[in-house]
Amino acid sequence: MIKNGELLKVHRNRYKLVCLVEIGFPYHDEIKQQYKEGMVKGYYEDMVEMTEKKAGYQTLYKNPEFISSIGPLHAQAIDMNFKFNYERIEGLNFEPMLYIQRENAGTSLPHNHLHGGTSISTTFYIDLPEKGGEIRFYFGPKDVVTIKPKPNVLYAFPSWLHHTPLPHTGTETRVCVNVDYFTLGRAVFIHEQKWGRENIPERRPATQGWDNRPFSIW
Repeated sequence: MIKNGELLKVHRNRYKLVCLVEIGFPYHDEIKQQYKEGMVKGYYEDMVEMTEKKAGYQTLYKNPEFISSIGPLHAQAIDMNFKFNYERIEGLNFEPMLYIQRENAGTSLPHNHLHGGTSISTTFYIDLPEKGGEIRFYFGPKDVVTIKPKPNVLYAFPSWLHHTPLPHTGTETRVCVNVDYFTLGRAVFIHEQKWGRENIPERRPATQGWDNRPFSIW
């Protein structure tokens, strides 16, 4: 049985640096049963206003019960795998953003979540389709990884990492819940024992967002 915060899998780029981690988040059925209907309804209501304003694809899910019950579990899963300057995190920043796909509708271009001091971005999924619905990550030039999301898994990655959801052909309404963490300093992936630069190229690609500090790309 998957446990909350359990480290399930680590994805690295060609320089052996951690780009994406899969963390146990065993609340799929609970969230689907209690919140999915309201999420979908609220999303499409908000999308009407957002379309008129030419805003983005995501909408903020403001359900206080969801925030108070799922928020601490989400923060616990992050705390078990990362450490960073919590003095700069306001209320742990559990502000869930919804992104919904239905059949071929609801796709987006490659993008990142780098805005206003974000450090870690996370996503988890409700009602995953059998066909399609993958998420594609761009770890670097000619270094693209496509993931088929799984239920009860929280995907965490550095906020600068570009990614895009791919369309699916089923009739399911796939709900994607995105949460960003805001920090002044960078996050540290606590499972890594060596933070040396031996695997980082001398001249880094400008699009990668790496800096010269000695640990991972987070």
